[in-house]
Parts: sequence; C-alpha cells; structure tokens
Amino acid sequence: MKKRILSVILIGVIFLSYLFVPINIVAETNKETLLSKCEKSKIKYYYVNQETSCVVETEDDKEFKDDLILNDKVSVLFELSCITPICNCRDRITKDSTLEEVEQARSNHKEEMKEFFHLLNEKFVELNEIEINSEEYDITIAEYAPYIMMTFDDYSEYLDCETQIIAISDNDIVNSVSVSETVEYPSANRENVNDSSYYNMYFVKRDIDALSQTYNGNGIKVGIIEAEGVAYSSSHSDLENLNITVNKPSGVNMDEASHAIKVTRVLCGENGIAPGVRNVYIYYSNTPSSMVNALEWMVEKDVNIINISKETDGWQGLYNWTGALLDFYVRTYFFTCVASAGNEGSQGISNYGMGENVITVAATNMSNNIATFSAYGMAESINLRKPTLAAPGVNIAIGTDDIGSGTSFSAPIVAGVVAKLMDEDPFLILYPEAVTASLIVSATSVNGQNNAWDIDAGAGRISYEKAREAVGNCIVFSNRNNSIGIIESERIAVSANERLKVAAVWLANSETEGAGDSVCSNNHTNYDLHLMGVNITRSVFDSNRSTNTEYINIYNTSTATFDINILQRAAIVSGEEDVGAFTWITE
Repeated sequence: MKKRILSVILIGVIFLSYLFVPINIVAETNKETLLSKCEKSKIKYYYVNQETSCVVETEDDKEFKDDLILNDKVSVLFELSCITPICNCRDRITKDSTLEEVEQARSNHKEEMKEFFHLLNEKFVELNEIEINSEEYDITIAEYAPYIMMTFDDYSEYLDCETQIIAISDNDIVNSVSVSETVEYPSANRENVNDSSYYNMYFVKRDIDALSQTYNGNGIKVGIIEAEGVAYSSSHSDLENLNITVNKPSGVNMDEASHAIKVTRVLCGENGIAPGVRNVYIYYSNTPSSMVNALEWMVEKDVNIINISKETDGWQGLYNWTGALLDFYVRTYFFTCVASAGNEGSQGISNYGMGENVITVAATNMSNNIATFSAYGMAESINLRKPTLAAPGVNIAIGTDDIGSGTSFSAPIVAGVVAKLMDEDPFLILYPEAVTASLIVSATSVNGQNNAWDIDAGAGRISYEKAREAVGNCIVFSNRNNSIGIIESERIAVSANERLKVAAVWLANSETEGAGDSVCSNNHTNYDLHLMGVNITRSVFDSNRSTNTEYINIYNTSTATFDINILQRAAIVSGEEDVGAFTWITE
C-alpha cells in the first residue's frame, strides 16, 4: 500500500513540474489582458445584493466590485484540478468489521491522502509565488483537499491582489476560483413557535423509535460546526460525561454559546439521542471562508459524524463552492455529514444543506406536521432531492429546560441516530452513502405525505428501529468500469399487501463551475434504480438524471419476487471510482 501511494506522489511530482508555470506577480501586467486570456468561466463572484439581501452569482468582476464597499471582507478559494488516488481502505472492511479495524483503515487512508494533497498544494503555492505570510491576506493551505483559501479583511486589500489572483487563475491546474463577499451566518434557531406544546425529548425519542439505548453511540466521534460559539463539558450537567475539544479563532476570548450547548445536549448529552458518545469536537465557524479550516480540523480529529446547525441567509437554494466543499470531504474521507435544511420556508434550502452528499434535515412538530418555517423549494428547480428527511424540531425541551425550535435541533437528532447506528454497525463509518440510503427507506410519512418523496419532508420522519433493519439489508458497491448495464443486483421476496421501499445513493463528484452547474450538467455518473418483478410483468424505474439519490416506493398486492438492479447508463463522469449503496425495507 505504501509503495502504491509513493508511486502516485512521484507521478504527481513529475506532473506538477510540467504543469505549473511560475508567474512573476511583481512584473507590471495589464489586468484587462489577463482577464481576456483567462477562462472567465473559471472565476465566479458572489455578493449580497443590498436590495434583496440575496446572494448573487456572476462572472462579471465589475458587477461584483460595484456592490462592495471599503470595509467588506472578501474570500478567494482556488480549487485545483487533480485525480484523487483510488481508495482501497474500504476493500478490507466488511459488515462484521470491528470499530478498531474500521478506524485503522480510515486512519491509513487519511495519511495517504494527506501525503498527496500536501505535495499538490505546497507545490502550487511555491511555483506561483504566493506569499504565505502576507500582510494583506490570511492564507489557508489545505492539507487534505485541493483547496487554497485567501481571506482579505478589507476590500481594498483584495483589490491590491486582484491582478495576482487573475494571473494564478490562468494556470491549467486551477479548476475554479470562487471570489465571495464574506458574510456571517447565523444558527438555524427559531427560539419558540406557538403551534404546539413543549416537545419533551422523551417523546421525541418515542416518536422516532429511539427509546432503546442498547446502542447509544459508544466509541463514535462527533464533530459539531457552530456559528455562534462553542460549548464546554462543564457548561451543563447533561455534558459532564463528554470530552469536548473546541477550536475557535486565535486570540478570541469566546464565552460559551447557548446554541452550541443545546445542539450538543440534543445530540449526545446525558438525555440526548446518543448519550454513549464521549468525544465531541466543536468548531466555531460563522463564515463560508472558515469552513475549509473547520473541515480540515474535523478530518485531523478523525470525526465520524459532522453536524452543521446553521443556515446561510441569502444563499438559499444555491449549489456552489460551499456545497461542493462538503461533497468533496464526504466523498474523500467518508464521514457522514448532517445539516439543517434552514428556517426560511419556501425561500429554499440553506446553502450547506444543498450538498449532494449531505443529509439535509427538515423540522416536524409533535403532531407530525412539517413546521411552517422548515425550508424547502429551490432545490426542486434543479431536481435535487432536498430535504433528505425530517426530524422533530418544534418547541423541543429536555426535562424542564426549553431548548427551542428550528432545524438546528432536527439535525442533531438525526446525527444522534446515526451515532447509534454506527455503534451497532461500525462499517457504516466508512459508508456515508449506506447511512443515507438506510435513513431514506426507513423514514415514516409525515401528515399529508402520500408515501412518496415529499417536497417539504423528503422521505419522511426518521425512524431509528426501521433504519436498523435497512442497514441489515444494505448492499454496497463500487464501480470503475465504463460499460453500460447492470453493475449490482439483489433478489428479494415481498409478501402480499406489503409496501416495498428501495433507495440507492452514490457519492457525487464535488466539482462545480457555479450555482447548480454540477447538478444540472449531471456531474456524477447516471445510474438508475430498477425494480423488476421475476416471472411477472412488472418493472419500476427511478431515473432522475440530476440527482445521486434514487427512490422507489410501491405497494405490493400479491406475493412476489423482485430483482433490485443498479443500472449504469453512461460512462463514469469523474473518470475515477464510483461508490454507492442500496437497501430496502418492507412494511
């Protein structure tokens, strides 16, 4: 294995020596000439429209600059183009693998990826003469991903470096450049909503079939990315048994945040969903630009689950570099990412929830209705299946303590269920697509849902006990071929008068050229979920080309045997390896 990765690195060194052309940023250069030479489509600009408060994406640098004022902060993300080394760490893992075996395989994989990306990024910085200790910007050189981030505290400082940025963008290895006005994100918290009584955590667990604590998240590491601050183990009696590690801005004397405490209590406090969790890592990140550092830290800490309970004002319904960022890290390091759908109702899913490899969670009340504030829409226009599912999130209470309302608390309920599932079946730590497929098929309908995918609730409200059954049925697959046809199949028997639900999920490629582009242009391989009756004339397809999730939900009237097929319809888009999973449940 070591020889394989070293060979990859050696090839990379040779590749880089030919590809990178040093750019003398001191020399006088005409910016207009550079802009005309550079592929303009590589550079996307994002700013907040002052009239609508919505984020606008444009390729026009003048439009971007006209909207900004002197003290506005600006971030620049360079995404480098590379073929990530094929991961073999999952080849040695089975459903019977122990937690220790899974964690060892994951650790080995992490170190191999670090060797590759460290070389790639450091060489890029060196050969393009990018200053590491600049007085005009802070720089983040990712260790685990092909990203270089520059953060400018003042718009004028960005203007001073604009020519350099455009010149660097002209390099062939630069896949895309995202230039963003930096805005702060709030938590996805609605405080109280007067449409129901307090929803005590005991009844939350009862309603999602999670009262049993035979498996309680023991041994699972949880990461929490917060927008308002952090929490410490001494902050509440519910958290006394947790080992909480925090990361916050250097030099900031930050008090504990009520929101961070509540999210942690719901997820893995003594009275939370997964009270067996012991190791929690909380990162303070209230801007898009800080997400690179947050995700790098989470990879370094070997977290298994990341919970993001914050929303992105003005960014609703956009799949852009922030969603692509999450998709890359999930696809490369295999943690399960759970994010709030957001609280903006019909204005659209929050930006982080638009990640294709992210489990996006809507909110329900104690009557099993979708909360009026729970975000939906926008994703429908580009055929993303968002939200993924729903969980309680209205007037949540633990004992006599009022937690509040919002998808902020729906997300950690789902993350807690995932921790319980991983405790029982550690192989899931390396298979986020299996986690997602299992949660989808096991979800129960919310009021008004007709047993199909719902625009407000996704697959429906989470059910822990049914998810356990779905995990047991799960089949994982990988595919490195470009041939067309069936790549995986499973034959199952279904009794009369049973509902059969089948879901397939594969991890999407993260590359994007702008809002919605990776979805609309089908930047992941086109697979179809095909359910075919054996010896009967019955065939059902789910063939939505624009999503990496396939879902079939049918009522079976007579005893029958079905073949569940995964059909490959075109060549692998990424040019690499596709990984996915499918599972089913009857009820």
